[in-house]
Amino acid sequence: TIPSLTVPASAVVTFASSPATMSTVSVANTGTLTLTNNITLTTTGNVTVDGTVVCDPAPAASNTYVRLNIGGNLTVSGTGVIHSDYLGYGASAGPNVPVSDLTSSGTSTGAGTDTATNNYDGGGGAHGGAGGAGLSAIGGGSAYGSATAPITMWSGGGNSTYGGTRYGGAGGGAIKIDVTGTMTLSGVVRANGYVGAGSAGAGEGGGGGAGGSLYVTVGTLAGTGTLQADGGAGDATDGGGGGGGGRIALYYDTTSNGSTYALASVTVSGGAAGASGAA
Repeated sequence: TIPSLTVPASAVVTFASSPATMSTVSVANTGTLTLTNNITLTTTGNVTVDGTVVCDPAPAASNTYVRLNIGGNLTVSGTGVIHSDYLGYGASAGPNVPVSDLTSSGTSTGAGTDTATNNYDGGGGAHGGAGGAGLSAIGGGSAYGSATAPITMWSGGGNSTYGGTRYGGAGGGAIKIDVTGTMTLSGVVRANGYVGAGSAGAGEGGGGGAGGSLYVTVGTLAGTGTLQADGGAGDATDGGGGGGGGRIALYYDTTSNGSTYALASVTVSGGAAGASGAA
């Protein structure tokens, strides 16, 4: 066991494989801890985040995610951010997985549909909600993934390639957080999709990426911060489809007097544009 890890202000520390178990971890304001690939950060004690923790699953398979396995308490202060924004599948890409019960059968990549036609816009990527259609009815991706145990990265928006490529936005990545003690969230934990690129009014734009996955299991939950897995907007000027909202599964002890978190701070909104993605 490593005694402790402290990431000072303005410093960047990166792990590309799972490190040895640590006793405590502290990330100072303006400090950054980056976790890449399908890895787990494990502690026997507390983790305090005043800066930024980047969880980059490095898409290779649909079940690739970054896990925080915390034996003590997790505190994300008002300046703290844990995120996997735009770190899922890229433009026009997604895993080949069973579609959700929003559709009848089969499999889907969840990616928004590409288009190479003048004045047509890419569809939005999908996850918990379907991707929105582009302004000219180019389809968004079909919804898929688990609502109770979401650990899958999410799909990118479709490209518009007429007269040059306007890329769809990347989907959000996936984070699994397990906390034995109390998670106090005053900042934000998020896995949002990215906006689609546009063409300055020339008539073609990319779709937004889908929101990602947050799978959170804690003892006690407190604070006033935000859990977010929102879809990215399609290109607003030209009307690419909005990305579908992501999935958040949140488990905590509702009988504990210390669990005071407001569930209204949990969002999985679909992105706007040609047609909004579904939540």
